[in-house]
Amino acid sequence: MMLAITPFNSNRPASRDLGRYEYGCDWSIAKYIEAVETEDEGERKSLMDEILKYNEEDLKATWAVFGWLKKVILNEKVITGY
Repeated sequence: MMLAITPFNSNRPASRDLGRYEYGCDWSIAKYIEAVETEDEGERKSLMDEILKYNEEDLKATWAVFGWLKKVILNEKVITGY
């Protein structure tokens, strides 16, 4: 089965320059470490809120890709019988 991959349209840019890291696994780990190491409660909450927002966006995007892939696979089964 051959799948055509099309770009996923998200409100979030493909990458955001946040200094050393872009959004992604490295970014969220770095932000988490920063959050647990800071003694400033306000800064900690702000960092954790950023991580939460990123994770929510990431889950929504992953769910959309899953739904799209599921439709493609089901459509392929209907067309080819496999």
